[in-house]
Amino acid sequence: MHPERRATLWLVGTTAIWGSTFFSMKIAQEAIDAAAPDSRELAGLFFMALRFGLATLLFTAILPRTWRALTPRVFRDSLWVSLPGVIGIGLQFASLREGSSALVAFITSLTIVTVPLVGWIFLRERLTPALWIGALLALAGVFTMTNPLDGGGGWPAIYSLIGTVLFGFQIHLISHYTRRHNPEAVTLGAFVHSVWVCLLLLLIFPKGRALFDPDTLLAIFRPIEDANPLRRWAVAWVLPYQALFASVVAFWVMMRFQRDVPATRAAIIYCLEPVFAAAMAWLFVHEGMAWHQVAGAGYIMAGNLACELLRRREAPLPARPEEAMPPEKPGPPRPGRT
Repeated sequence: MHPERRATLWLVGTTAIWGSTFFSMKIAQEAIDAAAPDSRELAGLFFMALRFGLATLLFTAILPRTWRALTPRVFRDSLWVSLPGVIGIGLQFASLREGSSALVAFITSLTIVTVPLVGWIFLRERLTPALWIGALLALAGVFTMTNPLDGGGGWPAIYSLIGTVLFGFQIHLISHYTRRHNPEAVTLGAFVHSVWVCLLLLLIFPKGRALFDPDTLLAIFRPIEDANPLRRWAVAWVLPYQALFASVVAFWVMMRFQRDVPATRAAIIYCLEPVFAAAMAWLFVHEGMAWHQVAGAGYIMAGNLACELLRRREAPLPARPEEAMPPEKPGPPRPGRT
């Protein structure tokens, strides 16, 4: 098979994996809430601590030499890469408690807009006409999708938007620190920091410590009463799936195959993530979308594509993590997914 075609298939598969994280996060959180209803506010932190802990072990098993590159300075700098991602994913969990997987996925895809806006506000970077066009289309899409005039959206949309801004900061931090350090070491350090930050926050609160009670742990991993097998065994399969595929495998694919695909084709592939998210949520857990949500999603997709495709004729501003890397290095995984 031609290398470009093979790389395209790998990137499409990885984008589908990223899309699947939304509905799987939602059903895992519901399972944890059912097993430990008194600690439901901390279910997201608990899941993240387990996911990143397992991802660290898997990453170590696959790339053991990365620990040699994780110097004290790299470890310190990787903290700043991890913090926006941890908070952003925590807000995603909060959004998914009441919001749909499609809503959160399409709003999260607005990193294509928040990255240049963060650069414009804090780093004095230039905003091009393509970015203004994309931003206006995307914001119109969020308004149409959430339908705030009829009481739609609410806190799930607000939390998702805040998380998307944080992912925008994270991409700039990735761009800065991976130009100074080994990107694999930065990723490993970010995994480790994510674990201890989540554990610390859990241990501070009595309801967080209660999640580590042996009986509670057994209840969390025990199958729940549901005809859908994906919901019944939610935590048991979502945790290893996201740790292995959405974190470690996704990182490897980005490192290995991003360089073999033209930038325009990669842009279109990555814009399919929320589409995959909505399709899988409908297929596997029967989450539908109202007409105004479909229309809003279309506006957001148009805005994302405008930002990606039109701006490449103007200036190479990083709007995706893989573009935040130096040209000679392939990019790290997308923030919020690792």
